[in-house]
Amino acid sequence: MSLKRQVVHGVSWSAGSMAFTTIAQFAQLLILARLLPPNTLGLMAMLLVVLNFSQQYADLGVSNAIIHKQGQSRETLSSLYWVNLIAGFILFLLILLGAPIIAAVFQEPHLTKPLYWTAINFIILPLGQQYRVLLQKEMRFKAIAITDCAAVAIGTFVSILLAANGYDIYAIVWGYLIISTIKSVSFAIWGFKTAKPIFRLQFGHVTEYLRFGMYQLGERTVFFANSNLDSLIIGRMLGAEALGFYMLAYNLAIVPILKINPVLTSVMFPAFSKMQGEDRKLKESYFKVIRYLSFVNFPILLGMAAAAPYAVPLVFGAQWSGSVTLVQLLALVGLMRVIGNPIGALLMAVGKVDMGFKWHVAMLVTAIPILSAGAYLFGIVGVASAYILYQFIYLVTNYSYLLRGLFGPCLLSFIGSFAPALAASAIMAASMAGAASLVTNQKTAGILMLQLVLGIVVYAGFSLSFVRKGLIGANLRSERKSA
Repeated sequence: MSLKRQVVHGVSWSAGSMAFTTIAQFAQLLILARLLPPNTLGLMAMLLVVLNFSQQYADLGVSNAIIHKQGQSRETLSSLYWVNLIAGFILFLLILLGAPIIAAVFQEPHLTKPLYWTAINFIILPLGQQYRVLLQKEMRFKAIAITDCAAVAIGTFVSILLAANGYDIYAIVWGYLIISTIKSVSFAIWGFKTAKPIFRLQFGHVTEYLRFGMYQLGERTVFFANSNLDSLIIGRMLGAEALGFYMLAYNLAIVPILKINPVLTSVMFPAFSKMQGEDRKLKESYFKVIRYLSFVNFPILLGMAAAAPYAVPLVFGAQWSGSVTLVQLLALVGLMRVIGNPIGALLMAVGKVDMGFKWHVAMLVTAIPILSAGAYLFGIVGVASAYILYQFIYLVTNYSYLLRGLFGPCLLSFIGSFAPALAASAIMAASMAGAASLVTNQKTAGILMLQLVLGIVVYAGFSLSFVRKGLIGANLRSERKSA
């Protein structure tokens, strides 16, 4: 199968998996918001910081090195597998010992016992992590998609069932562990059948991978801090209830991006890796990814911002009205995250992980005072507003430091990759907001339906207009001719 067909096949399966898991997790959020109070969802957000930590660091950063390097021996893969298992067990012990300290940082004593359960994830993940990576490298996304969907379906069902029976925060923790266990064990079973690891650990085989992984680990550490700094600041300074309101808005405005974007980036990372040395082809492919991501994400984000005053109270209940403004502000953050997100896959593919690490360190130093000042002066709304400023700085330096460093001057290509989708989405959102202001005498459900239909019609119309006028990709083609 050609690389192009593999990419299309991978995107199709990944898109289907993403759609299923996103719907399942949105349904879970909707039901849990009805069953649990804001302070419990705030505790959930604090726990997610640790759970996300486990996913980031369980493999010591070597998984992407396996994809980047074209060809490994069985001895090397076996050594990497045992290193991952050892690292996972060490992290498990660290979380057990550090749980009281983490709870003290958040000033939430009720966090300690759930953290003990969360630590188990460090033992579970390394069992199948490497085999998932090998499937991704071989671009066998069908197997990954089926496994992910089955795990999410079972874990989500269990989590809702436990929440309905009064298990509170443990319903979320145990549901998450079930998802991790199903995924990891399934990939491990496949892996042991096809390439069972040898009971041998030779550090000489893994030194180069660990060196690559250290940059990855360093970048992930800083990126993790950047991505979770808002939750850390709100949890520490404003408490669990405020974090609960923020978490709902974050799940509506930001989490969908975190689900949609990896559909392309997880497929494009191995594809980018196969383009090493073909700079023009790599550049064109990168901006094409941004173009696709913006046309999918931008209307969702700006449409959500326009509909939030009616959608949030109707869907989640009047007790969540405090999240409306947060949804609207974080939607703007989401726009900029969409544009900047694919850079990680590109840097890994060309082996420039050191650039990403240095950049994320600089951005973390910038983020801490900006978000802290926002929380201190204006509460959770201040944090969301400060996040917009920080993300704008992030986007500007994304181009000026990273993209220019890799491709040279390419501002027209960069802006042209997302400008048409931004224009069409902005017009769509304005029409949705205007229509709602004209029919205030209607029921909330009726207003939402009107906004939805009008938004789809307007966005589809302007998108088709841009396609016919050749605005989509025009700047990219222009730069290509002048190159």
